[in-house]
Amino acid sequence: MGLLGWIFYMIVGLVFFIILLVIDNKYNITKIQKFVISILLLMIVSGFCFKYAIKYTDNIFLSYVFLMISDVIYTCYFVDRDFFDKTENNIIYYILLVIVGFIINQDFFNKVTQVFLTGEDLRIILWF
Repeated sequence: MGLLGWIFYMIVGLVFFIILLVIDNKYNITKIQKFVISILLLMIVSGFCFKYAIKYTDNIFLSYVFLMISDVIYTCYFVDRDFFDKTENNIIYYILLVIVGFIINQDFFNKVTQVFLTGEDLRIILWF
């Protein structure tokens, strides 16, 4: 994977964190909505990686680990709250997010050549 792969996952995780933080501050979303948005963000980034031939989709679920690290740093140092508080279930949320991201990565991203639908695929789906 190399150093550039780790830097890519770190930047993607930080961008995911910023996007989720902005959405959460604006709309006050729940953990389930955050979970779904995180999965959609991963699919969008993977789609762009396939489209522009960026070869770091093999372990793209690692961006969720960097998302968690960004959230730990933000929560502990900038908000002055306890990230590991049992009432918020942050650890369970991130463990579940990494596991689902790994499953999606292994069963979907590593077995396809393209994430986004082509015009022909969309036409066939609409025809049915």
